[in-house]
Amino acid sequence: MKSFKILIMSLLIGLWTSCLFADNSQFQVRLVLDDKEAQVISHDTLPYTSPRGEEIQLPVGKDIVLSVQDVQDTSIRLQEDLIKDMPDAVWTVDSDDVKVLRYTEQDKLNLTAEPRIEFKLTADGAKKIADFTRNNVKKSVAVIGNNRVLAKVMIMAPIESGKIQIFSPTDKVNEMAKIVEGMGLKLKIKPTTAK
Repeated sequence: MKSFKILIMSLLIGLWTSCLFADNSQFQVRLVLDDKEAQVISHDTLPYTSPRGEEIQLPVGKDIVLSVQDVQDTSIRLQEDLIKDMPDAVWTVDSDDVKVLRYTEQDKLNLTAEPRIEFKLTADGAKKIADFTRNNVKKSVAVIGNNRVLAKVMIMAPIESGKIQIFSPTDKVNEMAKIVEGMGLKLKIKPTTAK
């Protein structure tokens, strides 16, 4: 009887966890649909701020190309002297001895960075994005987090590097941490490479 209760609890926890990841609040990459496709393909409509600053509703396919499980790590690059001087309240250290930012309500960093966030994919994620982009050149994808489209990008060529980048709508490091946490991920800080 005890093992039956444990099995039922395990199933309930599994269902609850899958429900957490089933909504659109986590990191996802999905195909953007044009007007004709949106008339015949089942889709979701998510908010997106266009490069001109217009708030629009964007139709995206229900099929998830990449999800949070396909991401190995997420990072931004900062100058080494800025990393060294960061207050303890805004970061932790992961198992690889890399600093991981955490969002704070009060911006204790007050730093700006190049507003580019890099996603390093798992081997499975890298294969998925390579196959998907190979078959969808000249189509657009949406990078989704926290129930909105953060970036809309046209696929110009297959992505075979196992990395994708998005330009953040902000250059404030604290706000980038908030965006990434809203995707269910952690933002690692990596030093800029000398040019």
